[in-house]
Amino acid sequence: MLLHPGDVTDAALAGHLVALLFAAAGPLSHADAARLLEIPPERLDDVYDWLDREPPLGLVLQRFEDRVALTTAPPSSSASLARRRLCGCRGPRSRRWR
Repeated sequence: MLLHPGDVTDAALAGHLVALLFAAAGPLSHADAARLLEIPPERLDDVYDWLDREPPLGLVLQRFEDRVALTTAPPSSSASLARRRLCGCRGPRSRRWR
């Protein structure tokens, strides 16, 4: 059974948008995102708002004037852990940080 566009939830569209942004490996224009999701451009704001409220773990949606992208946004504790494990340093002032 196929869903009508109005039957697709914002959460489902958000998941599809995340997949599209990963596949695109870069920003998409708002027009392209709407076209690929097969939704009216004005519905994108609801999808963007949903992703702002419920971002995928470690990611954040970035909106620009005419495009949208996903970027990493690890919690600061994760960034500190990665820094310690990868270079054995504690922060930017450490000699080993560079």
